[in-house]
Amino acid sequence: MSNHDQLLKELRIRIANEEPLPDENYIQEDETLLRFLKAREWNIDAAEKQLRDAIAWRRSYRPLTADCRWCQQQPGCHSMRQVGFDEFGRPVIYSCFAQASASSNGVEESIAHCTYLIENAKRTMRPGVTTWIFVIDCTGISLPACNPRLGYSVTQVFSNFYPERLGKVFCVNHSGLFHGVWCAIQRFLHPATAAKMKMLRGKSKIRDTFEAWFPADLADWLLEEMRLNRSRKHLPRQRQFWRGSAPGEAPDEHDPRGCAEYVTKYVEAAHPSGHLPHPNIVAHREGRLQQPVAAPPPMPSSSSAASLQSAASGAAADFDDEEQLELNGAAAAAALEIPEEFAIPEGAEVMTN
Repeated sequence: MSNHDQLLKELRIRIANEEPLPDENYIQEDETLLRFLKAREWNIDAAEKQLRDAIAWRRSYRPLTADCRWCQQQPGCHSMRQVGFDEFGRPVIYSCFAQASASSNGVEESIAHCTYLIENAKRTMRPGVTTWIFVIDCTGISLPACNPRLGYSVTQVFSNFYPERLGKVFCVNHSGLFHGVWCAIQRFLHPATAAKMKMLRGKSKIRDTFEAWFPADLADWLLEEMRLNRSRKHLPRQRQFWRGSAPGEAPDEHDPRGCAEYVTKYVEAAHPSGHLPHPNIVAHREGRLQQPVAAPPPMPSSSSAASLQSAASGAAADFDDEEQLELNGAAAAAALEIPEEFAIPEGAEVMTN
């Protein structure tokens, strides 16, 4: 028996007194225990503590029944949603700030929405698949919607309770604002986690990366989705991303709900796995969502966030000029002053993997 097998066996013995969680085999699965051991670099005492904390959190938070009441109350409040799978069958989750109907995000609502998404993404994962992929489109980013305090708080929850689940994060159309936020958060991340962030700029670089990581239909879908979300003409339709073509309407050339494979299997009808797509997609499918979405209110021009956002938008204006984008983005990041309300609290701890 290898040392890792011995540690797995010992950890199982240590937590044998934990009452099983309702409706899931979380504690009983070797895969769960192994993730916590790996995250704590096979330190069994640290792994046991983190695992017990995660069990307590799942028992109280009940993530299997999580919903995003913010999206229910304000359709499109969060745009983040599963849209397909990568070449290894890992769920791919996409979000774009420009698509969201809310101009700011809070910690509680962001945790609730992400928990809903990843617990439902797990239901689409075939045996052997244990991680997921995020594609973050920074078009329309603002400091109230993406800031160090928010990023740290959300990342801390998933570092503590979902270790070894992150496969990769692709950040596209990033600006100086995102650079500044990322620099503030990065120093609190485990190096292995920080290494999973990949920033992409330039049409050819993005296309080449997407074609290497994703099936052709998903790569094409992502590129078209990003293009439409940068178009003032198409953005009103894109902000109602939960809508497919209505009965009797000609099918849209592009379906913002996701690539064809995912939409056919998981969106157009309830799936036997129990997977639920974005809350507004479910509500629209069931005829419970009718109201239109108002455009997010503009940021006040007098705010420091707005002035930086203006510079950041300028940095991202030319999608093809990658070298100039990097120079402008770095300059904007260096100039970023984070207001106290958006800053990471003093005494914040460095996270585990």
